[in-house]
Amino acid sequence: MPAPTFACPKCRGRMSKLNDSSEVITCPSCGARVRVTVRARTPEPEPEPEDEIREASEEVEEEDRNVPAPASAGTRSRGAKRSKNPWWAWAALVAVVVGGAALLWAGYQAIPKGDKSRAADSTAGIAVPAPQDSGGHRPADWVPPPSPFAVDSEPRKMPDPVAPIPAEFADTICLLPDDGTAPELMWNTFDLELGRQALNLVAREDFGLRVRDTSLGDAVPEGVPASRQFRVRRGGQPGPWSVVAGRPGAEHVFWNGSLLKYQLSVHPKEYIAHSEQLMRGFFPKCLVGAGIPAKPNRTSDAPVPAVVERALELMRETDQFAALRALHEEVHEKGESDALLAALVRGYANLALLTDFHWGRTTYVFKARALLYAQRLVARSPKSALALRARAYAAALMGWHVFALQDLAAAEKLAGAEAPAPAWVEAADYYVHFDLTKFAAARKKADTPLLRLLEFLALEAPEAEAATIRAGRALLEAEPECYLVHDAMCRVGGVSHLHRATLIGPEVLTHQLAARVGGVPDLPGPVRAALDGEVIEPRVYKALRAAGASDRGEPSWAALGGVLQEIRFTQAAHRLSFMTDVWGVDPAEEAAGFLSLLDGHRLRPFIESYTFDHRRSPDAVRQRLMAPPGELDLRAQPYVLRLAKVNPSAAQNLQFNRHGDLFLEESRLVHMFRHDKTGVVKAYIRQLVDTSPHAPIGVALAAAYGDPQPVEKLAETEAKYAAHAVVQWGLGKRHLTDGRRADAIRCWKRLIEMSPDGNSFRELAGLYRAAGDETGWRETLEASLKVEDTGLFHAQVRVDLARFYMQKKDFKKAEPYALAAAQSWAGWALVCAAECEEGLGKWDEANQLYEANAVRYPGGAFTWYLACRARGKMDRVAAEAAVRGHLAQFGEGGAPGELFLAGRFYLLVGDLETARPLFDRVNQTGPSDLSLLFAACMADAVGDAKARTAALNGFASLPTDKVLLRPIETAVREWAAKDTTPDAAAVEAVISKLPAEVRGDGEFFCGWYLNNRNLKDRAGSLWKRCLESGGTNWVRTHARASLDALNTKKD
Repeated sequence: MPAPTFACPKCRGRMSKLNDSSEVITCPSCGARVRVTVRARTPEPEPEPEDEIREASEEVEEEDRNVPAPASAGTRSRGAKRSKNPWWAWAALVAVVVGGAALLWAGYQAIPKGDKSRAADSTAGIAVPAPQDSGGHRPADWVPPPSPFAVDSEPRKMPDPVAPIPAEFADTICLLPDDGTAPELMWNTFDLELGRQALNLVAREDFGLRVRDTSLGDAVPEGVPASRQFRVRRGGQPGPWSVVAGRPGAEHVFWNGSLLKYQLSVHPKEYIAHSEQLMRGFFPKCLVGAGIPAKPNRTSDAPVPAVVERALELMRETDQFAALRALHEEVHEKGESDALLAALVRGYANLALLTDFHWGRTTYVFKARALLYAQRLVARSPKSALALRARAYAAALMGWHVFALQDLAAAEKLAGAEAPAPAWVEAADYYVHFDLTKFAAARKKADTPLLRLLEFLALEAPEAEAATIRAGRALLEAEPECYLVHDAMCRVGGVSHLHRATLIGPEVLTHQLAARVGGVPDLPGPVRAALDGEVIEPRVYKALRAAGASDRGEPSWAALGGVLQEIRFTQAAHRLSFMTDVWGVDPAEEAAGFLSLLDGHRLRPFIESYTFDHRRSPDAVRQRLMAPPGELDLRAQPYVLRLAKVNPSAAQNLQFNRHGDLFLEESRLVHMFRHDKTGVVKAYIRQLVDTSPHAPIGVALAAAYGDPQPVEKLAETEAKYAAHAVVQWGLGKRHLTDGRRADAIRCWKRLIEMSPDGNSFRELAGLYRAAGDETGWRETLEASLKVEDTGLFHAQVRVDLARFYMQKKDFKKAEPYALAAAQSWAGWALVCAAECEEGLGKWDEANQLYEANAVRYPGGAFTWYLACRARGKMDRVAAEAAVRGHLAQFGEGGAPGELFLAGRFYLLVGDLETARPLFDRVNQTGPSDLSLLFAACMADAVGDAKARTAALNGFASLPTDKVLLRPIETAVREWAAKDTTPDAAAVEAVISKLPAEVRGDGEFFCGWYLNNRNLKDRAGSLWKRCLESGGTNWVRTHARASLDALNTKKD
């Protein structure tokens, strides 16, 4: 039976559920977290899959509600016959319905109607903030008060008289952030910013106000009246929305209820159109209700100044800021024109794209402004090709490609042959079609920064690392200050590439900051003064923030400072994450160097966390990872990796957050899920394809992990996307899955031609090896050693070759590959070389390699000690001292893997008292059949029957496919319950039930159980068999140690 599907209560999209228990699942369409319960279905004749459709319960937040889904016992299948009721029954039903409707209408007419224009009681408009506990969370049982507003009511006016406004704030309002107190809060920054920026745009363009937007770093000026401090709050879709003014606890509520008719992720075009309607009606009424008179811009035919047009063509943040400030000034002085509005759309869309890697709200502010100005232009000139092209440009650059495709087609019909599309429109068209051929042709005519950047975005894909790195380097050679591409380069490749990639961007920013900021027109004097000297960066950011207080331009100087400092912050995050998580070195000194550059940044404590070791000071790290809820999304993977070390559950909840459902976000999400085996990735692939139908990454992933496609369709895709390496990768995956090995090899060879990276070579080599073609396997790996190594894949390939020969016991042939790999100083390469030297009997050389690994990598001491115990050779005393030194410095750790290693060490040195609690902690967080059996046998050794049973009971929580040793668990449970000692036949019967690859493990545990009952000889015999079998390597280490201890006692 297929897995049940559910209708999401928010977007009505389908969600699937893989079992029959109550749980919270995530809607793949809108991201809602929904708790559902599947009840048993009453059997019906000839059921069809449609029978399994259920209604989901309402959306939940913080897992605080559990409303079961309605049972479907009464659901009629498509194939079931309709009831044969007589005609008079249907006639009676119609009569009842009509009569009931008449009665309802009469009752409605009798209800007294209020005057919508009359002001309501003043206390009804005071917002009631949600109570919060000491941790800042809303209590689970808190119920919001009912909204005093009907859906069709007008925004409430402020009570008269309004207090006098100081002259310096007569034309100023402040737009405060959503403080997260709205009922049914749902973090979707893009959705929220569309509402906030709609109010911002109206205030600026239709009321002549100066708007200080806290989302862009503008501070609230001291002394600004509470009545000029506005806040837009956003609850769950489709509402409620709140528009208020004032300070928390004493706010005037203009509106609290449903506001937008459509859902952003489902109907974006309609959503934006309705937002524009609110800008012409609803939001102006809110401002008028605050006592602010309207001062709309006059209309004009003003053109875009040539200097602004040139700035818009330069894909640098400072140039776009300069262009936007000039455009806003032009509109203020000369009035709105189609040309100026279209230029504003371009400027904000450019900034939205250039800041798309920022972690905060900035990029969503710019996306929202671009779309809202575009919709304003469309409403002003609905039959204008320029208006549709401007909106298409905004949609293309922010990632709504299907929206852009529609507008581009409509604009082409309106314009006809007499009005060809401008170059910036053509570039957007090439981008949403991912047409590399047209990009190449256009660049031959005029190689612009916009064309270069969009071509890179059309080509990049994490699954084609070499092609992405090659394209990124080519762009940065021509556009070294494109920090969006610098960020992309920090997300691909391995150690050798990231060593340089995480340094180049920071170097460029350091060298170019003064020139770029100094080149912005009308720069305030204090900012220009801060550009003099050597260490200017902290002073420049501080001066820009200070200049924003009195700035009348838009975007403000404070916003420019925030954007530039955010670039530095993301660079610091990538560098420190690389050093910690990839390179494996201490980042404390480098982290300290970044701190002075990030004074005033909201996430500075995150960078400061790298000055602490998470193993020695987990609390200090945890205290600095306190980003507000909803602040971060998929872009913040370095934060997720850091958080996972001290709070794994919080990291798990954060790592898949996304706020826009746009192309770049969807592609990042799908990339993260591409190895998921539950099938959930299919829903995300559909979302990606719906968002951007021509995107190669969507086509590739649909081929690789989606539903099977006819071979003819795959051939068409291969021809159409011949220039896209990632599509060849996806097609190769599909052909391999479907058993077409020759087709898969052809696609992978083409992939290697376009993107010769290590993973591609190794996967192709794997195809040859699976087919028994050892020559093809070896030649493919050897060929990979001739291309650039962007990570450590040369070392990985050499380890592959070395281990291949080591498995054949040909250690002499393996040695050159192993020793060459060890030159990379990667831990796994050092260990491979050490094991190869062991095979050759070179114990001193092996000991040196293990020791080198222990010195360089914290966990290497355990590897060294365990190797000494497993082989009975090398310097065991020095290795044990290294482990004890590690434990003294860092403790046992907190992750299951760290605890497991520490527990094994204490077990091997005979310290069961210390080892047992460590294994118990492992089994509380990340149990396995091996860890549970270790805990059970240790408890059995000391006569703790209760702990032994608890460990064995842990098997019930393990997935079926992860419990290869269940026969051992069952046998130990039965033997212990009967308090009997199994004879040899009983032991052999249990071991025979195990898969061949883990029978050695079974021999070890059976021997341990017998040894606990003082049957030393039988235990020793089983441990000897374990050493000779093909069980788990590290289990054999314990078998050897146990055998050594047994022999020592005999001696």
